[in-house]
Amino acid sequence: MKNLIHVNLAVFLGLVGYATHGWAGAFAAFLFQVLPIADNWLRWKLRGEWMHTIAGLFVAILLTWLIMPNLVWLVLLSYGLHLIVDLFGDERQPYFWPFSKQGIALSFPNSELYANVMSAAGILGMLLIIVIR
Repeated sequence: MKNLIHVNLAVFLGLVGYATHGWAGAFAAFLFQVLPIADNWLRWKLRGEWMHTIAGLFVAILLTWLIMPNLVWLVLLSYGLHLIVDLFGDERQPYFWPFSKQGIALSFPNSELYANVMSAAGILGMLLIIVIR
């Protein structure tokens, strides 16, 4: 998926994190939604897209559990949703690295448009919940 959908989801998940865990939750949710994009920019340095793998998800969960255990589920949701959204993108992702470098993609027509509309609706919903609360 393009980076715009990840930014939209990062805002949505940041709002969820803020509503459930305050500013620490907002920061963690936003960070772990956007962080896997960094391996696209650093591909030449990191020798692959290891952040777009299930192994990268487990590393993020382990580090979060060691530092702030109360945010593990939020990081799992944020990082996991990043991987799920990328599954429906046009670019194949090596989810099972280091066991397999073969990429997987399940894209369908207008999948990015649907993802953007759903994340925008989620942002509006979360803003409404925060304002009413």
